Amino acid sequence: MNHTDNFRMVLLHEDLVSGIRGTSVVERLAGQLEMVVGRLDTDIWKFAVLCDPILSAQAVELLRQASMIIISAGGQMDSPGHIREIHLTLSDAGGSLPADISTDERG
Repeated sequence: MNHTDNFRMVLLHEDLVSGIRGTSVVERLAGQLEMVVGRLDTDIWKFAVLCDPILSAQAVELLRQASMIIISAGGQMDSPGHIREIHLTLSDAGGSLPADISTDERG
């Protein structure tokens, strides 16, 4: 990757705690990438917002363009159905697969 490449990170988070933790990871990664990429774009989406079909479609389009997808969740329950659907849509299309961040102190 040369310095003129663009890099897009998308964070999907479950709640406030997972959003804070995910944002912290995004910020650390951004600091590490700033010397390598020409332009860094970030998008942040809360799971609950993605229940809306219009917003979900917009998010999927951004996710397809993402260089990195980060999912931050508490891990106390399975991913909501609409999040699993988005993951399947991306994997079926050969797109980026997410990196998971647990808010569980053990993970």
